Amino acid sequence: MFTESKDDEEIIERVAALDIGAAEIVCCVRLPAPGGGKRRVQEVSTHTTMVGSLSDLAERLVDLRIERVVMEATITSIDPPALLEIEGEPHGRLRFELRADGDATELLLQCTSRIPPEHRTPVAAGWHFHLDALARMLDGGETDLVDVRPAWAPIHERYVAAIG
Repeated sequence: MFTESKDDEEIIERVAALDIGAAEIVCCVRLPAPGGGKRRVQEVSTHTTMVGSLSDLAERLVDLRIERVVMEATITSIDPPALLEIEGEPHGRLRFELRADGDATELLLQCTSRIPPEHRTPVAAGWHFHLDALARMLDGGETDLVDVRPAWAPIHERYVAAIG
Protein backbone atom coordinates (compact mmCIF):
# COMPACT_ATOMS: atom_id res chain seq x y z
CA MET A 1 0.00 0.00 0.00
CA PHE A 2 1.33 3.46 -0.93
CA THR A 3 1.32 6.24 1.65
CA GLU A 4 1.76 9.93 1.06
CA SER A 5 5.33 11.18 1.36
CA LYS A 6 6.11 13.83 3.95
CA ASP A 7 9.09 15.10 1.92
CA ASP A 8 9.40 18.79 1.15
CA GLU A 9 9.29 18.94 -2.62
CA GLU A 10 11.97 21.07 -4.22
CA ILE A 11 12.10 21.59 -7.96
CA ILE A 12 15.67 21.86 -9.23
CA GLU A 13 15.61 23.70 -12.54
CA ARG A 14 18.96 22.52 -13.89
CA VAL A 15 19.85 19.04 -12.65
CA ALA A 16 22.05 16.09 -13.62
CA ALA A 17 21.68 12.50 -12.38
CA LEU A 18 24.58 10.07 -12.58
CA ASP A 19 24.50 6.28 -12.82
CA ILE A 20 28.08 5.37 -11.99
CA GLY A 21 29.60 2.03 -12.96
CA ALA A 22 33.15 0.73 -12.80
CA ALA A 23 33.94 1.52 -16.45
CA GLU A 24 31.36 4.14 -17.43
CA ILE A 25 29.05 6.86 -16.17
CA VAL A 26 25.66 7.56 -17.68
CA CYS A 27 24.58 11.16 -17.14
CA CYS A 28 21.04 12.44 -17.60
CA VAL A 29 20.74 16.25 -17.71
CA ARG A 30 17.34 17.95 -17.45
CA LEU A 31 16.91 21.64 -18.26
CA PRO A 32 14.04 24.05 -18.88
CA ALA A 33 12.91 23.89 -22.51
CA PRO A 34 13.73 26.88 -24.72
CA GLY A 35 10.83 29.32 -24.66
CA GLY A 36 10.03 28.78 -20.99
CA GLY A 37 6.90 27.26 -19.56
CA LYS A 38 6.82 23.96 -17.72
CA ARG A 39 8.33 21.91 -20.55
CA ARG A 40 11.72 20.28 -20.00
CA VAL A 41 14.42 18.90 -22.26
CA GLN A 42 16.84 16.15 -21.39
CA GLU A 43 20.10 14.74 -22.69
CA VAL A 44 21.53 11.33 -21.82
CA SER A 45 25.25 10.77 -22.41
CA THR A 46 27.77 8.05 -21.57
CA HIS A 47 31.34 8.70 -20.40
CA THR A 48 34.26 6.49 -19.43
CA THR A 49 35.53 6.68 -15.85
CA MET A 50 38.97 7.82 -16.98
CA VAL A 51 40.12 11.25 -15.83
CA GLY A 52 39.96 12.95 -19.25
CA SER A 53 36.37 11.86 -19.86
CA LEU A 54 35.34 12.83 -16.33
CA SER A 55 36.95 16.25 -16.79
CA ASP A 56 35.02 16.72 -20.04
CA LEU A 57 31.78 15.79 -18.28
CA ALA A 58 32.51 18.21 -15.43
CA GLU A 59 33.17 21.03 -17.91
CA ARG A 60 29.91 20.22 -19.73
CA LEU A 61 27.92 20.39 -16.48
CA VAL A 62 29.53 23.73 -15.61
CA ASP A 63 28.78 25.07 -19.11
CA LEU A 64 25.12 24.02 -18.70
CA ARG A 65 24.97 25.81 -15.33
CA ILE A 66 23.82 22.65 -13.56
CA GLU A 67 22.60 23.47 -10.04
CA ARG A 68 22.71 19.98 -8.57
CA VAL A 69 24.24 16.62 -9.44
CA VAL A 70 22.77 13.52 -7.81
CA MET A 71 23.67 9.84 -7.68
CA GLU A 72 22.05 6.88 -6.02
CA ALA A 73 23.57 5.95 -2.68
CA THR A 74 22.27 4.86 0.70
CA ILE A 75 23.38 6.28 4.04
CA THR A 76 24.25 3.20 6.09
CA SER A 77 25.53 4.99 9.21
CA ILE A 78 25.52 8.59 10.37
CA ASP A 79 26.55 10.34 13.58
CA PRO A 80 26.92 14.08 12.78
CA PRO A 81 29.42 15.62 12.69
CA ALA A 82 31.81 12.72 13.26
CA LEU A 83 30.64 9.92 10.95
CA LEU A 84 29.08 9.42 7.54
CA GLU A 85 28.95 6.05 5.83
CA ILE A 86 27.28 5.57 2.44
CA GLU A 87 26.92 2.65 0.08
CA GLY A 88 26.40 2.84 -3.67
CA GLU A 89 28.02 2.04 -6.97
CA PRO A 90 30.78 2.21 -8.03
CA HIS A 91 32.51 3.13 -4.78
CA GLY A 92 30.91 0.45 -2.65
CA ARG A 93 30.89 1.42 1.00
CA LEU A 94 32.55 4.74 1.88
CA ARG A 95 33.10 5.64 5.51
CA PHE A 96 34.21 9.16 6.47
CA GLU A 97 35.08 9.50 10.14
CA LEU A 98 36.46 12.51 12.00
CA ARG A 99 38.54 11.79 15.11
CA ALA A 100 40.13 14.13 17.63
CA ASP A 101 43.93 14.11 17.42
CA GLY A 102 45.25 16.48 20.09
CA ASP A 103 44.52 20.00 18.85
CA ALA A 104 43.82 18.71 15.34
CA THR A 105 41.24 16.51 13.66
CA GLU A 106 42.05 13.35 11.73
CA LEU A 107 39.96 12.19 8.77
CA LEU A 108 39.72 8.44 8.37
CA LEU A 109 38.46 7.32 4.96
CA GLN A 110 37.62 3.68 4.35
CA CYS A 111 36.58 2.49 0.90
CA THR A 112 35.31 -1.07 0.53
CA SER A 113 34.55 -1.98 -3.06
CA ARG A 114 35.26 -4.44 -5.83
CA ILE A 115 37.53 -2.58 -8.21
CA PRO A 116 38.58 -4.36 -11.41
CA PRO A 117 42.39 -4.74 -11.58
CA GLU A 118 42.70 -2.35 -14.55
CA HIS A 119 41.04 0.43 -12.51
CA ARG A 120 42.96 0.02 -9.24
CA THR A 121 45.77 2.50 -9.90
CA PRO A 122 43.50 5.21 -11.39
CA VAL A 123 41.04 4.88 -8.48
CA ALA A 124 43.80 4.91 -5.84
CA ALA A 125 45.37 7.97 -7.48
CA GLY A 126 41.94 9.61 -7.64
CA TRP A 127 41.36 9.21 -3.91
CA HIS A 128 44.92 10.41 -3.22
CA PHE A 129 44.33 13.50 -5.41
CA HIS A 130 41.01 14.32 -3.73
CA LEU A 131 42.40 13.97 -0.21
CA ASP A 132 45.38 16.16 -1.13
CA ALA A 133 42.94 18.71 -2.62
CA LEU A 134 40.86 18.67 0.58
CA ALA A 135 43.98 19.24 2.70
CA ARG A 136 45.06 22.17 0.47
CA MET A 137 41.61 23.77 0.66
CA LEU A 138 41.43 23.35 4.44
CA ASP A 139 44.80 25.11 4.63
CA GLY A 140 43.37 28.02 2.59
CA GLY A 141 44.85 26.98 -0.75
CA GLU A 142 43.16 26.28 -4.05
CA THR A 143 42.81 23.23 -6.28
CA ASP A 144 41.64 23.01 -9.88
CA LEU A 145 38.77 20.52 -9.70
CA VAL A 146 37.81 20.96 -13.36
CA ASP A 147 41.09 19.94 -15.01
CA VAL A 148 42.58 17.52 -12.51
CA ARG A 149 44.96 15.87 -14.98
CA PRO A 150 48.06 17.97 -14.23
CA ALA A 151 47.88 17.17 -10.51
CA TRP A 152 46.51 13.61 -10.85
CA ALA A 153 48.96 12.30 -13.49
CA PRO A 154 52.14 12.31 -11.33
CA ILE A 155 50.23 10.67 -8.46
CA HIS A 156 48.96 8.01 -10.85
CA GLU A 157 52.48 7.41 -12.17
CA ARG A 158 53.67 6.75 -8.60
CA TYR A 159 50.84 4.25 -8.05
CA VAL A 160 51.62 2.47 -11.33
CA ALA A 161 55.28 2.21 -10.29
CA ALA A 162 54.35 0.91 -6.81
CA ILE A 163 51.45 -1.41 -7.69
CA GLY A 164 52.10 -2.22 -11.31
